[in-house]
Amino acid sequence: MIRERLEWGARITDAEIATLRVRHAEFRARMDALLAEHELLLLPATPVTRFMAGADQSQTRARVLRYTTPFSLAGVPVVTFPCAAAGMQLAAARGEDEALLNLAARLGAQRKAAHA
Repeated sequence: MIRERLEWGARITDAEIATLRVRHAEFRARMDALLAEHELLLLPATPVTRFMAGADQSQTRARVLRYTTPFSLAGVPVVTFPCAAAGMQLAAARGEDEALLNLAARLGAQRKAAHA
């Protein structure tokens, strides 16, 4: 699979790369505007509760990437929280890493206190 992706990437023309870079910049700008308006976004991170050791994860990996790739492409900080049914990801604007980590720590402390 990796070989095929590398071969595909080698066939991308300079013009296609330029077009993709413009689309990427536009996407990042839309995400910046969204996070400027809403401050935080909470979305699913995984469609499964856990990965099974030794199992073929190729189908699950594609489903997980469907949820996580947009934030990766946007270049925004994200923390992921385990949940009973699946994982959730909380994203903040670029440059808000410390504030997001502080919030995640507070949420984690509240969760621990609630289960104590």
